[in-house]
Amino acid sequence: MAPPTYYATRNRPPSARATRDEELCERTQRVFDDNYRVDGARKVRRALLRQDVPVARFTVRRLMRRACRAPAAGGQAQDVSDPAQPKSGPTCCGGTSLRS
Repeated sequence: MAPPTYYATRNRPPSARATRDEELCERTQRVFDDNYRVDGARKVRRALLRQDVPVARFTVRRLMRRACRAPAAGGQAQDVSDPAQPKSGPTCCGGTSLRS
């Protein structure tokens, strides 16, 4: 990459997509936490639509994947009685726990 292109890219303001992704990331995190961290992208999207936040399913899926928000594994017993107590679980994205 040529130096002028590098510095032009580095000094450019965030795109509209990046700005919206930042806002949606916080909202998806809130909805995901409110539902005991067991809902997938489809249910998180439906909850956002009920809150009058228009968003595509694949956008929610991309944001959840980027932030390592994976729902609890299906078919396994899950203890969701006290969501305030984080449980240790598998990790991704540099050691952050999926359940904490």
